[in-house]
Amino acid sequence: MGEVNIDSRSGLLGPVSLSYEFGSFPKNLIPPHIRWDEKKEPKYTTRQEFFLIKRQVRKSKGFDIDFTQFRSVFNYRPVDLDCDEYAKPPETTRELVKRLSQKSLNKYNNEWFTEYEFLNIVKANYYMCSGLMFFITFEVKDPYDYLPKLFQTSVYYYYADEDQYILTRPKPKQNVKCVGTTKTQKRYLHQSFTLTHLLFLFESLIWFFTLDYSLLICSLLFMIVVDWHRKLMQYSMVGWW
Repeated sequence: MGEVNIDSRSGLLGPVSLSYEFGSFPKNLIPPHIRWDEKKEPKYTTRQEFFLIKRQVRKSKGFDIDFTQFRSVFNYRPVDLDCDEYAKPPETTRELVKRLSQKSLNKYNNEWFTEYEFLNIVKANYYMCSGLMFFITFEVKDPYDYLPKLFQTSVYYYYADEDQYILTRPKPKQNVKCVGTTKTQKRYLHQSFTLTHLLFLFESLIWFFTLDYSLLICSLLFMIVVDWHRKLMQYSMVGWW
């Protein structure tokens, strides 16, 4: 499945750390995701919660964390889209997350020659560093079948600095095929690849009658590059060919 990695930090996540142990902060300051109901099961120790959230962060790259399992507060937290503490006015948090998602999708479309269309924000997580590292899940429309698909992007944001887009990808294991191009485009590209084979056959016939080895070598190299590119795009599931 295709991914856009912008810089060398694309495979790195901030370490998980404990901010507040359960019972060590006033209830009026408890974030909305914290499960402070003592009747809810199961109840994990702080150490168990630490390893549980660490495993979820590593497995999902920060995008899918079940915060309802924790009574303690860690540095990874969900974004409250209706709270404006994350954005610089007059921009709201919801507008900020939407802008970051749309720009990351534009970068992905330009990189993979796709035409996904942004629909809406699904959820977002974050942790604080020198700025904010967002892990955003959003919905797009696939022009191949016009069905909604899930995308994920991680973006470093600081109001006084340029946004840094770390990773953008279709969400893995969502049981739908992400193509990103219309069926007409896909058929045209397949036809173009077939014409490439015909061109190689024609050039081979010319070589057979002229014995021009330079022409044959160039044709072979051209075919190798085209075939490698086709296999790469098939592996990424972008659906060119």
